[in-house]
Amino acid sequence: MTKVKISFTPYGGVKRKSFSAQIGLAVSKLTETCKGKNLFYLYHGGVIDQELLNLSNLVISSENIEVNKDIVVIKDSLLISEGSVINISEGGKLRILFDPKSHNNALFVTDACNNYCIMCPQPPKPTISLGIKGYLINIIDLIRNEDSPETLGITGGEPTVINKDLIDVIIRINEKFPNTIIQLLSNGRIFAYQDYTKAMSAVSSNMFIGIPIFGATSEIHDFIVQSKGAFNQTIAGIYECRRNKIDIELRVVLHKYTIKELELIIQFIKRTLPFVNHVALMGMENMGFAKMNYNDLWIDPIEYKDTLRHAVIDLNSAGISTSIFNLPFCVLASDIWDFSKQSISDYKTNYLKQCNECIKRDDCAGLFSSTNDKFRLTKPENINLIKDII
Repeated sequence: MTKVKISFTPYGGVKRKSFSAQIGLAVSKLTETCKGKNLFYLYHGGVIDQELLNLSNLVISSENIEVNKDIVVIKDSLLISEGSVINISEGGKLRILFDPKSHNNALFVTDACNNYCIMCPQPPKPTISLGIKGYLINIIDLIRNEDSPETLGITGGEPTVINKDLIDVIIRINEKFPNTIIQLLSNGRIFAYQDYTKAMSAVSSNMFIGIPIFGATSEIHDFIVQSKGAFNQTIAGIYECRRNKIDIELRVVLHKYTIKELELIIQFIKRTLPFVNHVALMGMENMGFAKMNYNDLWIDPIEYKDTLRHAVIDLNSAGISTSIFNLPFCVLASDIWDFSKQSISDYKTNYLKQCNECIKRDDCAGLFSSTNDKFRLTKPENINLIKDII
């Protein structure tokens, strides 16, 4: 029997290596829908369920208990939702891969990417894990039917670098959760290949692809993604998706370079891509390369407040569905608040102390948890509570 005490975080530290790497379904009670799966007994105290214990590969608990099973001891077992899919690494590190209580679940495919964006919050690595398709399908199969997600993201890196394996993963999602909306985040380049896009269209009835565009010309876009030819390939991919009736959400991350180009980008979208299903104008997350290039990229949202307002109104007037992601109400013009969405993943969202008194807090996107005095979104004096409905 092995006991490893960790303080729970999404990536908890451990004292020594002692586990075989595996993923499993964390439950505190045995039901028909979890039988036959690789189970982790989520023990919250009280009488031990012997049947569940016998069927489980290990125990996750906030206390040491004497059982003939490996135990991961965490600070508070209630932090893990019933029905969560958990990864245990060889070193005993615990990571939640699916949380049935979250609205921001996503399958992480790979760190690899064929772009090298200067503001990427998760810098790419040049490797693809072997057996990733089986790993992702295993996660899907571990999710209980009663926890069918309303939406499920697929992200990376660039998920399409696993090519046709990605289509097989999407097929499995559709088979198990036919009503789930799939949100695939991609740079769009692979969709310039007609055969691939045609194959993807056959499984995309409940899917949309979020594709970024960072300039109205190849010069600007290719500079930001650090890949020559990316712009032309991405635009060709968007058109190919259109021909194959795949829904597209265009994404523009707002920083010093894209703000300079924003008016041109909006005109380019209206003129050449008016068929897209949605446009998201997004505040930048200060992580990864965005931190490394912060001084070159950062611009206070107050400085582009009017520019963003005009962009939103212009797109909306053209009949293009538009949203603002990742920016709090207090840095936006009040007449475009209705376009702002709570888009930051729940585990990344943070609010300042003064936000607690704001009447718009419950609807506000808030701040990325990576925001601090060194890597700020805006000057502190700009985060002002809203007292009355305007």
